[in-house]
Amino acid sequence: KSFNTVLKNTTMINAVHYTTSHMKMVIEKFDYNDTLKELILEPTQSVSKTIQYLNNVKVFYSTPYRFFMDFDCTYLLSSKGKHVPKKGENIGVVLIVVRDPLNQQSNTAGMITNKAQGNYQIDVSALDSNIYIDRVTEKGYTSVTGVTTNKGVIGNASLNINKSEYSTDKAAIVRLPNNNTNMLKNIQASTNASSTMISINKNDLDSSIFTLNKRYIFRNYNKYSDKDGDFLLTRKRELFIREDDSFIMNVMMNFEQVK
Repeated sequence: KSFNTVLKNTTMINAVHYTTSHMKMVIEKFDYNDTLKELILEPTQSVSKTIQYLNNVKVFYSTPYRFFMDFDCTYLLSSKGKHVPKKGENIGVVLIVVRDPLNQQSNTAGMITNKAQGNYQIDVSALDSNIYIDRVTEKGYTSVTGVTTNKGVIGNASLNINKSEYSTDKAAIVRLPNNNTNMLKNIQASTNASSTMISINKNDLDSSIFTLNKRYIFRNYNKYSDKDGDFLLTRKRELFIREDDSFIMNVMMNFEQVK
């Protein structure tokens, strides 16, 4: 039989620890750690669904949370793109330089460990990268209006997206569960981030380096230099290509810009 769990006078971080106490975790400090007189944890099928439920009660961060279960560790982080240190990790920043294909450095194999600057540097040819700029969202809405379900509290948030010169203001109305007013900030940050995305392909990389808790910085050449800055790792895929009796691994990664 399944029963509800009732936590008395608990904070959100304590509720998360109760749910994940059996796991090795990297948790970024919460922006909001409200104390609740009573919190009911309903029976769920997985830890990820419990985390989702708790965030719907009261959001953890001012940006959407990221929850990922890796082979050796589980991550619960915000979407701010900051480095959240992990035990035994010496370098927490990855610098990705997208270069002109005619620049010889664009063909540099693998990556460089720069201990002086405290980062890993990857040089990528523009031919092996792709940048996507969203031109569609602003046609549907340029701001978000949130209405809470319990008390009908109304909040507004403007979007920092790629707006055309003659764009007019258009608001999308969303429901915020459980009087969770800070959820509006999550929606705002998520929409802003997805307006600029970059994907890259690169051989001879140690893919274990690329984890959610690191900070990723892009430097783009010429035309897209205005898109320089911090990005979030959203997807990583490994492709093994056979050449004679050996394999070459190609790492494909997708990123969203932090705004």
